[in-house]
Amino acid sequence: RAGLRQTWGGILLAMSVVTFLSLLTYNWEDIDILKAADDEPSRNCFGQAGAWLIYILLSGFGLVAATFPVWMAYFGLFLVFKPAQRFVSRVIWTALVVFAASLLVEVKPEFWHTYGNRFNIEPALGGVPAHFAASRALIPLLNESGTAIVAIV
Repeated sequence: RAGLRQTWGGILLAMSVVTFLSLLTYNWEDIDILKAADDEPSRNCFGQAGAWLIYILLSGFGLVAATFPVWMAYFGLFLVFKPAQRFVSRVIWTALVVFAASLLVEVKPEFWHTYGNRFNIEPALGGVPAHFAASRALIPLLNESGTAIVAIV
């Protein structure tokens, strides 16, 4: 069992490097459905696969997706060096922190506007789920301050 967890840890470490490099070389024009002409080669170091990986992460988690290589490396190292310890609760808490950070991005999207333009993910700078949770439910119900407090707590 420990060997299997260490293998998964190694896979997560490799994926964290791939995700990090794909994020560094991401250009939204590499995604065919977002541009008109597709005659240029992909600028992403992992080609279309790397561009789509980051596009899906940015769509789902917004600008907070930039922290995913760090989280993946953390969990990979955890599995490699402490394979006997339980880590499901850490994954759950990390998911809650990521969603809360996405909500905070959605509370003040004008602060993140420059990054939204660079990644072409406006208006959902916190990702599609957080955008709908914030704009359709929390902000109309609690206003921006209340939503920020809910996200922080």
